[in-house]
Amino acid sequence: YLRVIQMDPKTYTTWNKTVQHDGPAVSVFQADGVKRILGTVPIEPDGSVNFKIPPGQAVFFQMLDENGQAIHVMRSFTYVMPGENRGCFGCHESNMSTRSNKLMGGGQMGSALRKPPVDLTPTPWGTESISYMRFVQPVLDRNCGKCHQDPESPAYAKLNMTCRPSKKGWWANVHSRPGDQSPFCEPYLTLVSGDCGWGRSKVKNEKGVPVNLAGVFVVEGYGGRDPNNLATLPPYSAYSPTSTLIQNATSGNHHGVKVSQEDAERLIAWVDCNGPYLGDEEIRKMYDPYSKAIETVPPVRPRVASAPVINRFDIRQDGDSVKVSGALVLSEEAAKLKARDEVVLNLLRKKDEYMKKPFKGEILEASYGAKDTWLDVREKVNAQLTGVSFVDMPKYNTIFTDPIRDVVKTLRLKVRTEEGKVVEFELPENSPLLLP
Repeated sequence: YLRVIQMDPKTYTTWNKTVQHDGPAVSVFQADGVKRILGTVPIEPDGSVNFKIPPGQAVFFQMLDENGQAIHVMRSFTYVMPGENRGCFGCHESNMSTRSNKLMGGGQMGSALRKPPVDLTPTPWGTESISYMRFVQPVLDRNCGKCHQDPESPAYAKLNMTCRPSKKGWWANVHSRPGDQSPFCEPYLTLVSGDCGWGRSKVKNEKGVPVNLAGVFVVEGYGGRDPNNLATLPPYSAYSPTSTLIQNATSGNHHGVKVSQEDAERLIAWVDCNGPYLGDEEIRKMYDPYSKAIETVPPVRPRVASAPVINRFDIRQDGDSVKVSGALVLSEEAAKLKARDEVVLNLLRKKDEYMKKPFKGEILEASYGAKDTWLDVREKVNAQLTGVSFVDMPKYNTIFTDPIRDVVKTLRLKVRTEEGKVVEFELPENSPLLLP
């Protein structure tokens, strides 16, 4: 069989970009992307296939054995446009030396091409994206938890399969979930060979392939200076056929454990897709990022939850991210920042009017803070006055010092106007002052 896998376009990104990841980190290996299996197609006896795929999507292929496990994996991508017929005759060999052409006497049509293209046979889960939390952890909970999640069992000490935050630190902040010590959980990291070690050597098998329980291909286990590391690997070098996890889960030889057919297919799919941690469903549950800076020019925002789904045949070119993706999906704290920005932008629109208006009143009280923590900043506010009713103060924490970190703060003012009227009002952090 031939398996067809789609790699989704990366339209999602957090505000911060880091080494190797543009965030959120889909996998501990490489700057990986979301994958979904479109289906499989039988390979004809002469090695030919003829099938239909969606246009405009990056796809790659895997040759499968009789058990539906990857013999070898294509190391690049291809795609088709609507109505296009495209052929593949071997990227690293002569077109005339491929198996089907040699069998057919040289240059003649493969048997699959004599018939109409077929639809791919879908997986039991359709084209749902692949992730650890949906494809692996539930299978472990159902089939392995009795021993590997019981603290009283000897198996627990060997390999704890309880889903839990990893205690392995992460040398680069990939901004998947704020506050996580590591963006990846256990036992994911242990199954795929621990935390990602760029440039570090890893234990390799007799084929020179880095070893791990899941059987995924650890690209970072290879050094960059050895030209032999660039060689094409022979079949059955990695993935599910070499996986200890798959063997223990499906053979019945590991304490009698044998998972259901669909559980086996889900585990195999995850390993053969090289062990992605996040799928599209997990990424869409994350909040969109929001800058703590006040933006006077509307940006084309980085998005996660509301990142656009690309249709390559109907793409906007005007850069309007709201029209493309809709409203931002924000955390409670970010929503407060957005509300603050709207207030500040309204104040800035009145700047010219208030710059011409003299201020002859008096600041009676001024305090800066949030919750139960407030600073008396009356003297510091008075020091900012310039004689007009508009005072630009873009960095409150610099002017007043920060009374409470990582919280959106407020400036409270009590002002006596020139006419003797006392006015009280509040301004969001970093707002300009419009004095009555």
